Amino acid sequence: MCAVQGEWGGQASASSIRLCPGESGDWPGVRNNSDRSQDVLLGKPIIRITHDQVFDESKTAEIAEVLEGWVAIDRENIVNRGAGLNWVVGPLTYETGKPLAGPHGGVFYWNPQNLQKCFVNLGRSATAVWNVLKAQPDLSAQEPWKTGVPTLKQLLQWQRGVDPNLAHFITGLDD
Repeated sequence: MCAVQGEWGGQASASSIRLCPGESGDWPGVRNNSDRSQDVLLGKPIIRITHDQVFDESKTAEIAEVLEGWVAIDRENIVNRGAGLNWVVGPLTYETGKPLAGPHGGVFYWNPQNLQKCFVNLGRSATAVWNVLKAQPDLSAQEPWKTGVPTLKQLLQWQRGVDPNLAHFITGLDD
């Protein structure tokens, strides 16, 4: 995802993208070459599986645990991409055959074409936060929420003026 979204040197689409298993580099693992191509450094394998492991219940449970972390990361990246929020996350380090542990790295790619999607998602997220805080007065009386509520209200009033669909979902904004 980092190669496609980051483009070649942040300037244009790459002329070609090569997947390079076994090669590692700094996060996010994309090398821009002088010929406008990119190399995606895939690093070491996530897992190695033998024929016998496939039929061993305890081994398949271990394999599933390893893959679960990677699938969760991919799902987050896919959902963010679909929402126009081009945040890409991934592990900074990992061991083949071991569940993910440790910190993740992140990269953000912005694009003016995503403005409308980002705007819609900002309104939806702000509406969700507002409604939770309105339903939990004890929570909204605590910091940092107490200080942020007036600004959140202003944001939602602006959003509602630009996106009237939000009005149906925002409770108590005019109270």
